[in-house]
Amino acid sequence: MKICPICKKQFEDNLNFCPVDGEVLSIDKTSLIGTTLDGQYQIDVLLGEGGMGTVYRARHILLGDDVAIKILSGNFNSDPESLRRFLREGQAARRFDHPNVVAVHDLRTMPDGTAYMVMEYIQGHTLKDELEEKGAFLPKEALSIIAPIADALNSAHALGIIHRDLKPENIMLGTSKDGQPVIKLLDLGIAKVSNDRITAVTHKDQILGTPYYMSPEQWGSKPKDGGPKIDHRADIYSLAVVIYELIAGRLPFDGETLHEIASEHLFTPAPFLHEINANVSQTFSQLLVRAMSKDRSKRPNNCLDFINELCAATFSTTSLNPKLAEIFIGATTAPIEVSVGTGVVALTAFDIEVVTLDPTGQILEREQSQSQSFSQELPNEVFLEMVWVAEGSFLMGSPEYELKRSKDESPQHLVNISSFFISKYPITQKQWYAVSLLPLIGRPLNPDPSNFKDENNPVENVSWEDCQEFCLRLSSQTGCNYSLPSEAQWEYVARAKTTTPFHFGDTITTEVANYNGLFRYGNGPRGANLNQTTPVGKYGVANNFGLYDMHGNVWEWCQDAWHDNYIGAPTDGSSWEENAVDSRRVMRGGSWYSQSNLCRSAARAGSWPNGNNDFLGFRVVLNIALGNKISGNTANLTLQWPHKTKRLL
Repeated sequence: MKICPICKKQFEDNLNFCPVDGEVLSIDKTSLIGTTLDGQYQIDVLLGEGGMGTVYRARHILLGDDVAIKILSGNFNSDPESLRRFLREGQAARRFDHPNVVAVHDLRTMPDGTAYMVMEYIQGHTLKDELEEKGAFLPKEALSIIAPIADALNSAHALGIIHRDLKPENIMLGTSKDGQPVIKLLDLGIAKVSNDRITAVTHKDQILGTPYYMSPEQWGSKPKDGGPKIDHRADIYSLAVVIYELIAGRLPFDGETLHEIASEHLFTPAPFLHEINANVSQTFSQLLVRAMSKDRSKRPNNCLDFINELCAATFSTTSLNPKLAEIFIGATTAPIEVSVGTGVVALTAFDIEVVTLDPTGQILEREQSQSQSFSQELPNEVFLEMVWVAEGSFLMGSPEYELKRSKDESPQHLVNISSFFISKYPITQKQWYAVSLLPLIGRPLNPDPSNFKDENNPVENVSWEDCQEFCLRLSSQTGCNYSLPSEAQWEYVARAKTTTPFHFGDTITTEVANYNGLFRYGNGPRGANLNQTTPVGKYGVANNFGLYDMHGNVWEWCQDAWHDNYIGAPTDGSSWEENAVDSRRVMRGGSWYSQSNLCRSAARAGSWPNGNNDFLGFRVVLNIALGNKISGNTANLTLQWPHKTKRLL
């Protein structure tokens, strides 16, 4: 049935105009409940109304699946442009496959020509509902929700799709069929698609969007750069407004009339968030204001860079250098000296070269940079170089679309990391030998366990239990808290402020790492298979933290017990011991023997704590926050004959 919005009388579906007053008829929203569309979709519940249509929950009669049905409102069906825009939403969403965007299954029309869309159904509620019920979010809570949306937007922008209507109502928080939390972006209904296959149909000077979240260029302000009137930076602006609202509990731009709201967006700078919320650092606040700049050339280049900058600034309590206020470098400056154990160490800067590869494995960029470290003296005049790692936040795990990922890398979750030191390279055979000379604490150490002999090669054939003894001896000798890295610490330093599968980019090559090059990753090339370890740092390529050999050479032991997924994982960077699947321990990074996909930053494996092999080594961390406290004990570990772990391809 249809209904007249003026006289409220109902009419048959074959009529488009009210015979009483001539008004365009709309579908009676409640009259569809219980009906079946096209003999396939039985409508159960009215879910809500959007700008262009009404959304229902329906059930596929044959398959039994729940779906969402979005029906274009009657007055829009009679407008050719609105109809084209609705169809464009379906086409764009159908073409754009991302785990954090609601999927479109089908586009159909009713017998009277009314268009409707069959979409993925999400059991849950909107971010707006969450904000109204919960109140303001902490910065890290807001970022944990927004980060997947930023990733979805980044992928959309790469395809030329600009959302243009970001707001809390268009972000869905729900659960998947297997009970996992999901975050989904809704409503591409006014998306601008700059692609030849799908043509944008917006009239010149037409204003589309939700006023409180619209960028100045969406209000008609002419961009200073002379580029397209609306591009992806409009979404970055709106994303910043949403983040601001989540943390502040109110909007940065407000007004009682449309003119007042427009004036705020066009001429009034956004207020600094740290001045009204003590949980926000000045750096974080300045980054948000920059993303809401009236001049879009001053906004971040892309959504993921923006989120990574905010994550890095989550713990910062100082403002940006004025000269860097427009270009955030994304790292906390290391101190000149640090108290460790019972003394103070001076940090020394060292030069590094960071390489970025394109998707085919060609070197896209070489960047010269610096990191800071100190050298820990070991017996026999051997030194262990420890690199400073700044505090920050990152998304741990892999996104669902990452090539050759594993389910044990889910769900992605935001982790907050305190600053610490980590060894620049995997522990070498020379360093292992030196520490093996120190007094026994809990178990004997083989001073020369490695299969591939070279003092500068990483030590291998060492068990997790052996590594515990190594750390205890080193800690006892130095008065510092040396240990294996937690799994979160390891992935944080492996990613080194990147979100790609490798810190090099979207692929890996045997020109920059030692792994089984017969197995390519993505569009990268095949390469050599050396069948052995190589000297640490041989490839001369560091990541952004100044660390080497994070991908390949040897798998590296972590402190954590093995878990099959990240449900319930700590979010503070600590090791995870509770509710372990069995007694296995985590190892990360892949090795000379591994296929390329096992060398990704997110890739995980587990092995028994007394297991060893010639592809398995480690590096150590120094948790300065714990001072000279020495944790862990190997005295009660059973000294059974070590068995070899099975090699992973």
